[in-house]
Amino acid sequence: MNFRTKIDWWIGLAISFLPITCIWLIIKYFQIGGLTNLIVALIMLIISITITPLFFITYILEEKELLVKLGFFCALKIAYSSITGIKETKNPLSSLAMSIDRIEIKFGNGGCVLISPKSKQEFLKVLREKMESK
Repeated sequence: MNFRTKIDWWIGLAISFLPITCIWLIIKYFQIGGLTNLIVALIMLIISITITPLFFITYILEEKELLVKLGFFCALKIAYSSITGIKETKNPLSSLAMSIDRIEIKFGNGGCVLISPKSKQEFLKVLREKMESK
């Protein structure tokens, strides 16, 4: 079962600022020149390409494990049997979540991930069912 990430409007706006500014700087470079505009635009373009997949985070509850996918990349695999704790949190630490309304999943020997599925209660229900069946 797939769950998309919940995106808080202000996080989405802050992250969208970079690509928009990057495009603006590239346009300015072609209008008035200036090597500084081009260098800053290229740096922002690299950063934008790096953070854009955050808008496409998906949490997949498979048969034996939870997959946290970042765009086309599988960022993390967590076996249900290795999960040691689950709790709802508002922890603002950097994570694979685009919302402050998060779930903290502890696993293995001290591993921890913060995620923010759109349908948090449904996600928790399905996750607990999967964990109980293993």
